[in-house]
Amino acid sequence: GLPGLALLPQIRHPKHLAYSSLVADVCNLVGLLTIFSQDAKALASSSPAPERREASISLLPYFAGVAIYCFEGVGMILPIENSMQDRKKFVPVLLGTIASVTSIYILFGVLGYLAFGDETQEIVTLNMHSEVANFVKVSLCLALYCTYPLMLHPWALRTRPSLEVCFFVSDRMETFMFLISI
Repeated sequence: GLPGLALLPQIRHPKHLAYSSLVADVCNLVGLLTIFSQDAKALASSSPAPERREASISLLPYFAGVAIYCFEGVGMILPIENSMQDRKKFVPVLLGTIASVTSIYILFGVLGYLAFGDETQEIVTLNMHSEVANFVKVSLCLALYCTYPLMLHPWALRTRPSLEVCFFVSDRMETFMFLISI
């Protein structure tokens, strides 16, 4: 639990955090695919189409807040750019990533609204049966847990010198921290 979140970011080389990031990506993918499949199943099984209404302009600030929150990983942009072998490719990669993520979010919202209409809950798992909703929650929570070490890595790089003075953190200690945190 919490000791893992405290110890994993102290790993000096981000390549060692790739496994944690891979687990997070798989959990996110499983959770999103489960939600997509539940939305498609609800869309296919709803004989009378759910009632839908047009959005009003008053919802635009709410939409902007949600959209900005979805891209909250901005703290990772500079470390990712610094770790790239060819930094000239960073802007195209960043723009392609933003376009892909935005497309997924739009598909996610449209499919959910088509499936449930005005009865769509703000928390998407409230639209599902409890067993499926619990599975999605666990999957997304595990993904979030596995993402924290990479997100905290820039902070850990700045605080590492003071930790090395206080706790004598070495390469062997780093390996030990990685093993006990997973």
